[in-house]
Amino acid sequence: MPPRYLYQYSPANKKTINNLATNCVWFSKPINFNDPFDCDVNLPMTEPVDEELLGLCNYIRGQERDKDTFDQKFLDLDGQPNLAFRNYLVIRAQNEFDTAQRKILTETGIVCLSTVPFASWSTEHSSVLMWSHYTHKHTGFCLEFDTTYEPFYNAAEVNYADDVHSVTVASVIYHQEKALLP
Repeated sequence: MPPRYLYQYSPANKKTINNLATNCVWFSKPINFNDPFDCDVNLPMTEPVDEELLGLCNYIRGQERDKDTFDQKFLDLDGQPNLAFRNYLVIRAQNEFDTAQRKILTETGIVCLSTVPFASWSTEHSSVLMWSHYTHKHTGFCLEFDTTYEPFYNAAEVNYADDVHSVTVASVIYHQEKALLP
């Protein structure tokens, strides 16, 4: 449940003055947000450590029909994974992860972030930082909205994380789906 009041900081321009005059609220597509990390769903991938390489190599080799070609291409003379295998592994994992991520985002509806409009509000009306960022050098205004009315009663709080979740190459190759979600 949202707090009783939400606040929106705005510059004083034709669009915002017109919104005030016509009782409208501006919604924007996240792709147009001023913060490039808002709604970013790209997760960094952690490369495998040496201890994981042999297990991954054996796992992938077990899926191959032509094991001799695999061995010539990806194993050194001692039977250990070579640099070509490491490079192949990272590219394969990234491709599999991208495919799985698109599937998850599509199935959960998160893919709509580029098309469905959002509006940002604050729970504070006196934030100097918000006044600085959103009211054109403190010359705009801050509107108060009562959350007992539509669409404000559907407002959800944004949860920010200090750390970016990462995915390991091994978890992608072994198809550990839970590793794909933060």
